[in-house]
Amino acid sequence: LIVWKLPLRFSGRLNCDPTGGVLTAALVIGAGSAQAYSQVKQGQAQKRYYDAMADTARNQGDAIAAANQKKSEIAQDVGAQNVRSEAIKGAEAQGVQRVAEAANNIAGSGTAQDIAIDSMRKTRENEVNLKYNADIKSWEFDTEGAYAKWQGKEQENQYRTAGKQALSAA
Repeated sequence: LIVWKLPLRFSGRLNCDPTGGVLTAALVIGAGSAQAYSQVKQGQAQKRYYDAMADTARNQGDAIAAANQKKSEIAQDVGAQNVRSEAIKGAEAQGVQRVAEAANNIAGSGTAQDIAIDSMRKTRENEVNLKYNADIKSWEFDTEGAYAKWQGKEQENQYRTAGKQALSAA
């Protein structure tokens, strides 16, 4: 082909090279196709990456929420046990007071009754405070768990969106 084109070119009969243009066009089309294929593959790989990150974010949020739910249950159990323990201490204190009242021969007097009522009130107040503290701790764990779950879902949505954009940009 070159041997045939050279004499025509030197003689002036061939001002342009039609085979060179076709070859150039074929090379440009081939390079463009290879680049497009590469971009599609890269977009697919990025989407898989973002999908994996989305799954991880969701799983982490769920795991933290489940762990905090368990912590909340434990806080309630510990609080209930503390309330029972306080009730036992209060009952023991009342028993000691009755024995002391009987030993001092003041059982049934107004002062003894006032002391017993005050002791019961303080015991009940301590029980309420222990229950309240357990409820607050439990609420903190529940709130942290709910926030972690929400945050995991939000991150999952962001990663899924990024994956769709990576695929559509390819």
